Amino acid sequence: MAIAARPVAPADIQRALDKIWESLETTNTTRAGLFNLIFYTQKDSRITYIQKLAQRVVEKFPSRVIFVTVDKKTQEDFLKTEVSIIASSKGECDVACDYIQMEAGGASLEKIPFVVLPHILPDLPIYLLMAKDPSQEDHLFNQLEQFTSRVIFDSETTENLPLFAASVLDHQKKSQADIADLNWARTESWREMLSMVFYSSERLKQIERVQKIDITFNAQETPFFCHTKIQAFYLQAWLACQLSWTFQSMRRENNTLFLTYRSSASPLEITMTPVQHTALPPGIVLSVDLYTSQNEHFSFQRNLEALHQISFQYSTQTECSLPYPYIFPRAEAGNSLVKEITHRGTSLHFAKVLNLIRTMEPC
Repeated sequence: MAIAARPVAPADIQRALDKIWESLETTNTTRAGLFNLIFYTQKDSRITYIQKLAQRVVEKFPSRVIFVTVDKKTQEDFLKTEVSIIASSKGECDVACDYIQMEAGGASLEKIPFVVLPHILPDLPIYLLMAKDPSQEDHLFNQLEQFTSRVIFDSETTENLPLFAASVLDHQKKSQADIADLNWARTESWREMLSMVFYSSERLKQIERVQKIDITFNAQETPFFCHTKIQAFYLQAWLACQLSWTFQSMRRENNTLFLTYRSSASPLEITMTPVQHTALPPGIVLSVDLYTSQNEHFSFQRNLEALHQISFQYSTQTECSLPYPYIFPRAEAGNSLVKEITHRGTSLHFAKVLNLIRTMEPC
């Protein structure tokens, strides 16, 4: 259930929302708001994707949504505001939440913080999804993040991942808000699985002998995703941080990336290989293979017919174990944002990864 957006003057936003809810008093619709969720994006082809993301989130966690779109390419001075409600069916009644849209250009961009602030529900957390490149100077974003408890970035918006990493850390230092990133969240299942496999002291000794790692990822681009290597890049950087490897160098041959690290034992190389699968989500990690100095091979392969299924196999020169299945949570649109909203604080692992990536050259 959803109510069509109604154009209103900025001063009439709350009054218009109250009228919508008055019209629903005789229905089985319950108003809910777990937190404030602000989306800040620019007017481009990704708006549709971000709007669908917002819908997916409130289906799981009904919240007041404030969707801010800026048009910095126009010379026109304007500020448009609309209100509606969006809901997901919860048993015998609908659980619904407020949806406030703002679009501005020209000198009216300066008015946005003054329009947003009165409509933040008090005593509830404030989450801000920054769907723009944080490395680009943005006075409006600097203002919005000052009253935000958690900022969720979207690394898909950047052309320079090391600069993105440095900018995110800088924003955290200035605002003191918790930070997260959508692509980092998309690697969570891989990180959890690798942590479980290499949990025992025996397995830890084996991974300390790793000399080569091969990672493949889906490089098929879509209108909404064109920086497909980021998830694989995050994953290899996380491994390097967890195992205290020292970054040495990076090179590209055709479309394959080769990263050289040094462990306490010896040098090692990580290969990131792109493959094309038009029917699969862009950027997802498809396989991880680890090879040790004692000819041990740890193979993790995603089932291309059932992406939530991972097959793990361990082999040496003299033995080969039976494949062992791991099950990831089934992927859903918007699931990465939901994960980052439900987490608390800033992941120390994520902060370490950003500090490592900021020292690298653009890839």
